[in-house]
Amino acid sequence: MRQTNRLVTAVQGVLLEGGTLGQMPLVIDYIAAVDAATLKNVQVISAPTVLAVAARVGNTRLIDNVVLTP
Repeated sequence: MRQTNRLVTAVQGVLLEGGTLGQMPLVIDYIAAVDAATLKNVQVISAPTVLAVAARVGNTRLIDNVVLTP
């Protein structure tokens, strides 16, 4: 999957699939695919791309990222 809009939608679906963790809802702050060097949003993964996610579970904010290569 090289189109970032499809990737972001898929990640969002996986995160929200469980509905809630226990009784605490998961709230997504952002999911972004950005160029690894410039941090500008990208539409297609054609160079190293960072997939960054921030979400909240209750009062806890979870942040993670991974570098994707074409």
